[in-house]
Amino acid sequence: MTEAEEFFNIYKLDVVSIPTNLPMVRQDKADLIFLDKESKYESIVEDVKERHKKGQPVLIGTISVENSELLSAILKKHGIKHEVLNAKQHAREADIVALAGQPGRVTIATNMAGRGTDIKITPESKEAGGLYILGTERHESRRIDNQLRGRSGRQGDVGESRFYISLDDDLIRIFAGDNARKRMERSGMKPGEVLESKFLSKMIENSQEKVEKHNFEIRKNLIEYDDVLNQQRLVVYKFRRSILDNKEESHELINDMICDVVSLIVGKICPERDLKPEQVKQVLHLISSITSIPESEINKAKLNKEILADFTEDLQSYLLEQYELYRNQNKEQLAEVEKWLVLETIDKGWKQHMLNIDHLKEGISLRSWGQKNPLIEYKREAFAMFEDMLNFIRLEVVHHIFHINVERFNQQELVKKREKELAKVDTNAPKDKLDK
Repeated sequence: MTEAEEFFNIYKLDVVSIPTNLPMVRQDKADLIFLDKESKYESIVEDVKERHKKGQPVLIGTISVENSELLSAILKKHGIKHEVLNAKQHAREADIVALAGQPGRVTIATNMAGRGTDIKITPESKEAGGLYILGTERHESRRIDNQLRGRSGRQGDVGESRFYISLDDDLIRIFAGDNARKRMERSGMKPGEVLESKFLSKMIENSQEKVEKHNFEIRKNLIEYDDVLNQQRLVVYKFRRSILDNKEESHELINDMICDVVSLIVGKICPERDLKPEQVKQVLHLISSITSIPESEINKAKLNKEILADFTEDLQSYLLEQYELYRNQNKEQLAEVEKWLVLETIDKGWKQHMLNIDHLKEGISLRSWGQKNPLIEYKREAFAMFEDMLNFIRLEVVHHIFHINVERFNQQELVKKREKELAKVDTNAPKDKLDK
């Protein structure tokens, strides 16, 4: 006894064998080609009338809601009773699909509608030829066309399928242009006439294949583009997580930011790695404007103004010392204030960075006109923008940290805000991802 049979035997269930080698009875007929949409719709109406009259159920597939409503209006004009299934009838979707196999039933549906519900074919419908699938237009994806055909002929039932195509359809017009129309007209084809053309059928398949490859490349590039921002997001959220979990982490991070800001300013003003009196004055002026420490006070410090590396290190040590003196006066209160100051500054910088990245992504494809790879350009510029965001955060934190008014901060409010932030981080960024 197999495991499956033993399972059914234990729970007193009947073993139902599902045949897997049922023959395909559905007839997939060749596409009918028309010069214009008017001729196509006229022929569709006549075909539906004939099948409706003999009691065969018809499922008409359209590629959009607009097309389904247009065809519905045409059928109403000719007095053909039918149901329309699209996004506007989602509440009745299951009922409409389940009854689409009733004798003489005509159902118009977008190609994506009615999934998950089988169309039940009655014995009367089988005698009339089974479910007839009528496609009003080829979709960009062959998969969706095949899914539409697959609604008929299930489990060995009889059925038919056919697509009606005009040279005005979007897929033909975009990929074939006027060439297909001119070729058909030169062969003597006129409006109202119909033909079955292997050339056009092959051209349609090639067009669908091109669209599918193009869409695949778009999805592939989209993943690579999104991965750049995702890697940056992991870095930012890792910072936030460490700050939320550890009070001292924010203080250590602020010390690092003070040193980074000094190095950033010195590197900006002294790009050639030498130190001149004018450059020293510019550096001290900027440091004074950021920290509000008077230049006269900074000049009193023991700074080596001859060697660039020593000057940078001395200036870093001086600012760290000044901040520690201020912090020790209000250590208990500042410990919590530092945390939320850093978090809010990171959030502000990250929000602006995501907006900047969206703007970059919108126009980056134009770089291909300059013989450049848009993805490589995007990665390069996104990294530079990320560095700019980090520098912005450093400057903002250092600026505010030397201007803190402790009395303005309410400890109870900070505790409540901390709880909200913890809940928000847990929701938006799972810890197992952040710890990677």
